[in-house]
Amino acid sequence: MLPNYIKKNLLKDDKKFSELKKTSFKIPKYDPKHYYKDLTKSNYFYALTILRHYLKFTTDYYFGIEQEAKNIDLFMLTSSISSPAGLGSDSKPIAMKFGELEIFLTDSSQFGFEPLLLNNLNKVYCYLPSMRGENLDLRHLNQFFHCEFEMIGNLEKLLPIAEGYVKNLCNTILLMDNKLIKLAISPI
Repeated sequence: MLPNYIKKNLLKDDKKFSELKKTSFKIPKYDPKHYYKDLTKSNYFYALTILRHYLKFTTDYYFGIEQEAKNIDLFMLTSSISSPAGLGSDSKPIAMKFGELEIFLTDSSQFGFEPLLLNNLNKVYCYLPSMRGENLDLRHLNQFFHCEFEMIGNLEKLLPIAEGYVKNLCNTILLMDNKLIKLAISPI
């Protein structure tokens, strides 16, 4: 459960969104010449930024404090494919050249975490972007942030941790109803 001082800040930030007009939450149209500038001025992006801030804080608090896991941010470039396409996936590695190196963008930290567990670490986690070589559609994102957690143990030990994480995220999200309402009814 989040500490009270964080809940207080979260509720204060969320209250600001109840005062903003619904029409000011339109998603900016993509124009490569000035999209970033339009995006950073938009209330829609502002709401997403604040939402992400508290989701990440909840993640760090839950895994770092409550679960005593180590936050390990691995490199976003790798010399090997980190997670080849599995059954039912059309994801392909994204190859690129970095200086003289032929490398890939990381799409998962799992394979980097597993060796760390053999080196005196019991629990590790991250909240990093993944980039996947697949077409963007209603079911798949090709670039996103997500939390990954690895631990020494079995599924019986993992399930209560995963359940606790989902409950913490839900509790955080429920405290942001003004923000979520604005995002949910945003005109496209």
